Amino acid sequence: MRAVLAAIALCAAPAVASAAPDFEKECAVQGQLVQKIVDKRLEGKGKRRAERQIRRDATEDEARYDSVIAAMVDYVYLQVPEAQLDAEMGAAWETQCLDAAKQANSG
Repeated sequence: MRAVLAAIALCAAPAVASAAPDFEKECAVQGQLVQKIVDKRLEGKGKRRAERQIRRDATEDEARYDSVIAAMVDYVYLQVPEAQLDAEMGAAWETQCLDAAKQANSG
């Protein structure tokens, strides 16, 4: 799971049009998005409906990730076992995103 999170987080980073992105902020936004998707799944929403609602209700910061929302939804709905869905998944995503950003910038 960690490898998938890191891969998606790295793919999501270029969605932000900035010469020097604030990774803490951007990873927090990604974590918020993932948690919203998890919450939709836990509410029993279908994958397509969840994606539409996430896109429709996205904040300005979240809307910058429109190009990767589908991948995030697929990940939560198709890759994460239901037993692993909880209120901490967004925070876990944020942590993995920050770790991936640090690794990418250290080399």
